[in-house]
Amino acid sequence: MDMEHGDAVVLFAPGRMLVDMEVLLDRARTVGAKTVLVTDQLAGELADEVTMSLYAPHSPTGMSGESLTAMVVGDALAQAIAAADQERTVESSHTLTVLRQQLGF
Repeated sequence: MDMEHGDAVVLFAPGRMLVDMEVLLDRARTVGAKTVLVTDQLAGELADEVTMSLYAPHSPTGMSGESLTAMVVGDALAQAIAAADQERTVESSHTLTVLRQQLGF
């Protein structure tokens, strides 16, 4: 995986720790990448394993999907990253459009 020192990994975690999450956190630690945990339950359990945690609670009413808050947090992070380097964002958007056209989308 092309991850290196100075990179950041965003980990969307369900209510339980999975093996693939442990492997990803270990890899990030090995290369010196920062880690951002988006979770509703694991912030305390993983506090020493991640750089920062963002709380994304489930809807207590059940009126929305369990992943809605995490999706909103993910979208906000993506928008912030895109705004940080607008030129690269536009280039990436054009590349994605070309690839989608090649796929017939």
